[in-house]
Amino acid sequence: MPNPVKLLFLAFVLLFAFGCAASEPSNSNTENGAVKPDAVPTRSERETEISSLKNADFDYIYVLKRKDGKALDVEDKRFVKAKAHFATNRFSLSTNEKTLYIGSNYAFEAKSLKDLNNRFELEDLSKSKEQIEKEKSKLAGNSNSNSNTNTGNSK
Repeated sequence: MPNPVKLLFLAFVLLFAFGCAASEPSNSNTENGAVKPDAVPTRSERETEISSLKNADFDYIYVLKRKDGKALDVEDKRFVKAKAHFATNRFSLSTNEKTLYIGSNYAFEAKSLKDLNNRFELEDLSKSKEQIEKEKSKLAGNSNSNSNTNTGNSK
């Protein structure tokens, strides 16, 4: 018959060994090696605004800031509205009111852009003229091919 002290000692060692086994470090952002969606780093307000304007497929995207770094005031906003194309689609002001994001499908006049650039830090993130023309011709080609439908009356 085995010694009860030895059995008790062996049971204690086994419990200790399995109870204190090194566990793998857990990362709450991974599951089976895949990153969970909530692990995606948050984007800045600037990245979000620009992405939103691009996703809306604006041809012309401008980012304006005052040269002195202060918040845009009422007079600044009036100036921008006066210089923007009359059919500009979107004006979006940052939460700190220091940055104005503009999205348009209509080109601003060269003089207006020059005036805006003289008064503000103007960043032009617009599509290239070639890209705009290519997209327009592609759309025109699609609308022409869709309008030439066969009525089924040919013999």
